[in-house]
Amino acid sequence: DPYPPPCCRRYFVTERRTERHIECDMMPSRIPDHPKAVIPRSVWGFGFNSFFMEISNNLIHGLLSIYLLTVLKLNISQIGVIEGMAEATNSVMKASSGALSDRMGRRKPLTVLGFGLTTLARVFYPFAGTYGQVTAVRFVERFGVGTRSSTRDALIADVTPAHSIGASFGLRQTFDKVGAVVGPLLATYLMLTLANDYQTIFGLAVIPSVVAFFIIIFMVHDAPKPVGAVPEKKLHLAEMGRLGAPLWWFIILAFFLHLSMFSDAFMLLRGSGLGIEAAHIPMIMVAHNAVQAAISYPFGRLSDKIGRPKLVGAGLVTMVIAHVVMALADAPVWVIVGAMIWGIYRATTRGLLLAMVADLAPARLRGTAYGLFHLLNGVALLVANGLGGWLWQAHGAELMYTVGAIVSGFSFLCYLLWVRLYGSALRRN
Repeated sequence: DPYPPPCCRRYFVTERRTERHIECDMMPSRIPDHPKAVIPRSVWGFGFNSFFMEISNNLIHGLLSIYLLTVLKLNISQIGVIEGMAEATNSVMKASSGALSDRMGRRKPLTVLGFGLTTLARVFYPFAGTYGQVTAVRFVERFGVGTRSSTRDALIADVTPAHSIGASFGLRQTFDKVGAVVGPLLATYLMLTLANDYQTIFGLAVIPSVVAFFIIIFMVHDAPKPVGAVPEKKLHLAEMGRLGAPLWWFIILAFFLHLSMFSDAFMLLRGSGLGIEAAHIPMIMVAHNAVQAAISYPFGRLSDKIGRPKLVGAGLVTMVIAHVVMALADAPVWVIVGAMIWGIYRATTRGLLLAMVADLAPARLRGTAYGLFHLLNGVALLVANGLGGWLWQAHGAELMYTVGAIVSGFSFLCYLLWVRLYGSALRRN
């Protein structure tokens, strides 16, 4: 039976505000076999939100590392500290907000709060002219991102039928990466027409962020609660045991996977160091994100049909290859090639890893599960970016990416072991 149990279909049918009267025992034959029929309205809302938010992200972060290096005269190590601190803040808030959303029994309030804080922080980027000011703005921005990320992922899992989890996460990622293609193109155009006026471009980036914020308010809604359900008033540490060994080991595995996930800032700096002009630096991200936009949704849907482990494994192999290419790059074209391979890795793993958390986590603890997943990933990113910045500063980009390739290879072997031990715990849709 390709359809999920009625309790899962209920979320799709009743999540749409115009159809709240439809009962959850609706016959499967009344649900059309079409992507829009199995992907809820809220997921489409998150997709459009991601499109505009990524345009804003890339207008700022596609240029920020070069701005810090060439205008504010910061060194690579300082940039690494900023990025590491930002990701650590992000991760702590992901864990806290995820658990809090389980306790509240609602995801949307924290999601709205997070997007609001992110948008507010971006208002101040044009005025941040020192190391301390940039660090403070990044802190608030990533605080907001962390507040809404786990709740967004849990809400997507809540409202999506079990047989479409991969497609839903893939769809959101596709919108995200289409915006991440438009953003760098727009950044390149603005850099050329505004004569590298970073502050003006950072100011313009606030506009799509505001649009994204209002999309969340009007298009996204919490999944309706089952009849008689009440929110958990308190989550005890003992509840962590209910996550199960497969999920716990998967979260630990994801930590190792992210130890070699260097910030995109390093990829942009690699291109700059090999001669790509500042106005054309965003084109690296265009290539990187175009690949993700093209294949994220197809891979998500494919994972719903054939399972996720093989696709994730293939993605991890491409991560090793991407590091090797970036380490050996001696011309701008190889940075572009490496960025595209890195895009394949992210397209084949990022959404699928989130879908695997949904497969493994109990529904009432999804926010907590996503919070822990993002928390450990953030700690790994803090270590990766801090160590990466030091390696680059002390020994060069080649050694940094070589170490990344070694760590990626080790992570792949750990993943194979996890699949062998716990792969059967994943739900096949």
